[in-house]
Amino acid sequence: FEPNNTQALGATLSPGTYTNLTSCAMDEDFYTIAVTNGTPILANFTFVDAEGDIDVELLDPNGTIAASSASATDNEQISYTPTVSGNFSFRVYLYGDAGSMPGNTYTIAF
Repeated sequence: FEPNNTQALGATLSPGTYTNLTSCAMDEDFYTIAVTNGTPILANFTFVDAEGDIDVELLDPNGTIAASSASATDNEQISYTPTVSGNFSFRVYLYGDAGSMPGNTYTIAF
């Protein structure tokens, strides 16, 4: 989905599962989703933390953080019910690299 390094360049996603995505140090990934006021968002980001810790934020149409997930274990989850309609964005970033390979792979399902 590169280049998707800013909210403005976020790759547009429809509900579904996206596999073999890669998070690298110093290279944030943004994904844009169309959201309807009052319709819950539930997104799962799966990865192996031993290869690198990935964190996630959900940004509203103004770029304000609406929800976030920043555990120190495998996987992150965003659960949020919006109060406005519009294009929201997931910001996915490598909080800490580990393991033998640079970066980490992840899957998004929502």
